[in-house]
Parts: sequence; C-alpha cells; structure tokens
Amino acid sequence: MAPKGGLPLPLAFVMVATYGLLILLATLALSHKISAGSPLPTPGPAVWPTPDPNMNSVAGEFVVVDGWNGCKIHVKLAATSKPNGTGAYGAFLMTAVPAEQCQGQASGRITCLLVNGNSAMYSGWLDDATGMFTIGNVLLGSVTQNDPQAYGPPVDRAFLGLADGSAECPPALSGPGGPQIISGTLQVSAASAN
Repeated sequence: MAPKGGLPLPLAFVMVATYGLLILLATLALSHKISAGSPLPTPGPAVWPTPDPNMNSVAGEFVVVDGWNGCKIHVKLAATSKPNGTGAYGAFLMTAVPAEQCQGQASGRITCLLVNGNSAMYSGWLDDATGMFTIGNVLLGSVTQNDPQAYGPPVDRAFLGLADGSAECPPALSGPGGPQIISGTLQVSAASAN
C-alpha cells in the first residue's frame, strides 16, 4: 500500500537502499584510489630473518645501479627454492631513485633461484611495471654476498637486467657478478647438505 501522494513503501525502501549502497561503494572505491605519483599497491616482499636451512634463500633490501641505463634502483627481494633450484617462490619490488630518465616501479614473482655458496642467480616475471621498467617482461638477476676484493673488505654485489621472453631456469646469465651494492643488506644462503 502506498502512502498518500508517494511511492509504495517497499519500492521506496528498495530505492533508498540501492542509492545508499551505490554511495557506499563509490566512497570505498574513491578512498582506495591511488594517485598517478603513488607507488603500486603491490606489497613488498618479506625478508626472512631465519631461512629454512633445507632451502636455498636470498633476501635483501638494497640500492644498486641497474644494468640498462645507469639508474640507482631500490630493491626489495625475497625468494627460496629447493636445494636443486626447483620450486622457487618469492617476490621482488624495484623502485627507481628519481633522477633524469630514472622513474618508475616494478614488482613481480621469482620463479627460478639457483644458489652456489654465497652467490645466487634468479629470474622471474614482472607483474606490474611503470616508467623505465616497461622495457621487458622478465627480470634476470644475480647477487653475491661478501664478494672478496683484491684491496679492502668484501662487498655485496647485485646485477639487475630486464628482457622480453620467458623466465627460464637457469637464467640466461653468464654468472653472478654486477656492481657493488651502494647501501642496504643482502643475505644469500645455500641449502644445507643432509
């Protein structure tokens, strides 16, 4: 039954509830909207302080110069694999330190991790990329913890490269190496022999 001069009560209730739901959804959508200058919403990888001794692992947060245009890159990396390198699981987040030609961010999954002593090579897929990171869909990298020097104390090293194609295992790299890490920490652990 409709009140005098108005809509029937059930129809009025449905209209108010529908508009209320639309306003709520719009408010939620706008409150989670990311501005163009904001980083991607992909969470950074966790850095495991005590890796499983039966697994290969690499973890770190560091700044290094990239392998394609000389930009400083802030890297977060965490991955594990079985002793033979299979079953790799991990994530990375790379953010360019802003400078001319150095803009953007990339995140993705580590799908291959091979560890030998204090060095590791890895590859993975870029899931989200902006700016300078849009030149490829695959990350190829290597890290070395405490690389001995002819003069001075050991240093940590990291190489980052982007390519198009597939994240092959082993990665298409000639071996570990790369520039010295500018700042940050790195941990490389080979699986213990059983």
